[in-house]
Amino acid sequence: GGALHVHRTSPGAGKLASALSKAMPEIAARLLVSEPRVGRRPSELKAQFIDIYHSGEKPVWIAVGNCWTGLNLTDESIEPGEDNLVTDLIITRTPYALNQSISAAAKGLTAARHIQALEEAGMMLKQGIGRLVRRPGLPDNRRLFYLDTRIIFFHLFYYFCKMICTLIL
Repeated sequence: GGALHVHRTSPGAGKLASALSKAMPEIAARLLVSEPRVGRRPSELKAQFIDIYHSGEKPVWIAVGNCWTGLNLTDESIEPGEDNLVTDLIITRTPYALNQSISAAAKGLTAARHIQALEEAGMMLKQGIGRLVRRPGLPDNRRLFYLDTRIIFFHLFYYFCKMICTLIL
C-alpha cells in the first residue's frame, strides 16, 4: 500500500521531497508533497494519491498542516479487508507546540504551558496515528514508523504511552 509521512513544516517537507527525489529517482513520479498556500489543495493530492494507488503503484505523500487531523485516506470503493490504500505512516517529529496562534505565543512556554503543549502534542499525535486506521475491518498490515528520539526526553514518553493505551484499549 501507500505511505503517508505527516510532517511538521512545509519547508521541511519540501527539503525531504527534494532529497528523496535525488536519492531515489524512481519514486519521483509517485511522490506527493503538501505545500500550503502555494501548492495543490489536500483534496487534490488525496485524489492523486488514490489514482496512483489504483494504477498499481505505491504512492508516497509528505503531508503537512491539516493532514495531521483532517485527512481521511481510505478507499471506500472496496471492502475494508481489501483496503490497503495507506499501510505505512511515518512520523519523524512529534507535533510538539504546533499551535502557533497569537494567544499561544503570548502565553509563552511557562511550566504550565509546557504541560499543555505536551497534552496538545499527544492529542495531535493520536490524530496523526488515526490517519493509518480509518475504519473497522482493515487488514493487520499497518506499520507505524515513529522516528523522533526526543520522546525519551521532554517527558513525552509518559504522554505517548498514555495516548497509545487509549488507542488500543
